[in-house]
Amino acid sequence: VFPIIDNDGSISNMVAMHEDVTNKDQLKNQSFMSDKLSAISQLVTSIISNIHNPLTDIVGQTQLLIGKTVDASQKDALERITREAERISTIVKNLLVFTREYKLQKSYININNVLSTVLELMAYDLKVNNMEVVKEFEDSIPWIMADPFQLQQVFLNIINNAMDAIKEQEAKTGLHGEHTRGKNEHNRGRIVIKTLHCKPGGEIECSTCQQWGGEGIMIRFTDNGPGIPEENQKRLFEPFFTTKVNRAGLGLSLSYGIVKEHGGTIHVKSKVGSATTFDIEIPVLKESVAR
Repeated sequence: VFPIIDNDGSISNMVAMHEDVTNKDQLKNQSFMSDKLSAISQLVTSIISNIHNPLTDIVGQTQLLIGKTVDASQKDALERITREAERISTIVKNLLVFTREYKLQKSYININNVLSTVLELMAYDLKVNNMEVVKEFEDSIPWIMADPFQLQQVFLNIINNAMDAIKEQEAKTGLHGEHTRGKNEHNRGRIVIKTLHCKPGGEIECSTCQQWGGEGIMIRFTDNGPGIPEENQKRLFEPFFTTKVNRAGLGLSLSYGIVKEHGGTIHVKSKVGSATTFDIEIPVLKESVAR
């Protein structure tokens, strides 16, 4: 803002200029996160090479000992060693996403079908925890080139996080589980999953539309949990950041890496005491171009 000054020195008018820098800020944040993941990638490559082989040996040796005659306490200890070693091995394998050593197995897929498969896999957990899932899938959603199994992991992570947040909230208020069904339906955990077709000039414009002028799809997850504090939102996608006990803090960071490998983005909108929304955006490639 600056003034227009008349000959007598008085201010006759003001000129105000404004610029929407939302996209610039988003690009800056994405670049910052990419730099962090690049640094972590170098560290993880070294970790994998130095840990994977010893872990394999530990698991093999303990399984051999379990097969021999040992008392119950020794067997329990050996089985625990095996479980924990296998858990570490799984974490190390998951970190391959950061190093780009894992090659995506892309195929031409319908994202609605992938989401339906995930909900089938989680049907029991959702029912036991009295979670209502609302599907708002766009019938004409375009198909995309993507790795369906990796995207399943992303969706599983986000739904599980939503469910954990809702359960934590219900535990504090004393409303949780099947015993509340029919009595406190207005307090029931709720997750809304939408699929949207994004295109330039359309009702919904994603990052792909705004930055590259191409089409994209958006998968939106909204839950009625307690919300995420602002200070935690800034660190959600950082590897090993977690507010949960006995969690590795890799779920959302791995999800971020998988979405980035698909050329997409992932955003979160939340406020304490309000709904939390995760938006996943993936660009659309026509089948002929993709192949």
